[in-house]
Amino acid sequence: MIALVAMLAVATYLVGHAEVARKSAELEALRISQAKEKQTVENAMLFTNLTTKYLRSLSEETPGASWLNLIGFTESMMKQRFPIDASQMNGLWDQRIVVAEDLIKKMGAAGKRTGLESLMIETSLVVWLLREGRANDALVHLNFVDPCWRKMVAPDDEWLQHLVVYRACADVLRVDPKAPDAEAQRVMHYQRAQAEARKIEEPGTTIGKLLTKIKPASLQ
Repeated sequence: MIALVAMLAVATYLVGHAEVARKSAELEALRISQAKEKQTVENAMLFTNLTTKYLRSLSEETPGASWLNLIGFTESMMKQRFPIDASQMNGLWDQRIVVAEDLIKKMGAAGKRTGLESLMIETSLVVWLLREGRANDALVHLNFVDPCWRKMVAPDDEWLQHLVVYRACADVLRVDPKAPDAEAQRVMHYQRAQAEARKIEEPGTTIGKLLTKIKPASLQ
């Protein structure tokens, strides 16, 4: 009888110990999961900031550096190698829209279009298309990246205001030139774009050059 009680006691202890071990393992797994989730959020914030800095510093005066930054970022994120050297940068800049569209297409086929590297390139493409006067094409890409970015950053993140400015700039370019009040419409939309740009603490080179490029003739 004593042996049976002892065996039951040992069994109860072992079962209890196993339960504690199981709970501990669950808690550790939860901790690891939360840590990974936190790291993912921090990474998203980091790369969003990098994207913002890249677009703010984008300048036609330094095409080589701009493309080098873009391709370097893409290369590091995608673990790919592009056969491009500094001597090819100027040529690439001239074909930036074609190159960007090709990269986006490839990323989409690979299921990576909503990834950070693809969003950075596609947002850059929005700006380049606007500067070429291709507002409708720009809006196609802006309508895609806008909700993606909004899922990644806080609702009050300044980065989203950049997208608002790009949309306002598209409205300037989309005014029908045959409309009797076309110039007045352009001025109205342009002033709204300016007002939206002023909400950004440091609008940067990208927005400044874009606003200059699309400025209505009557405001020149």
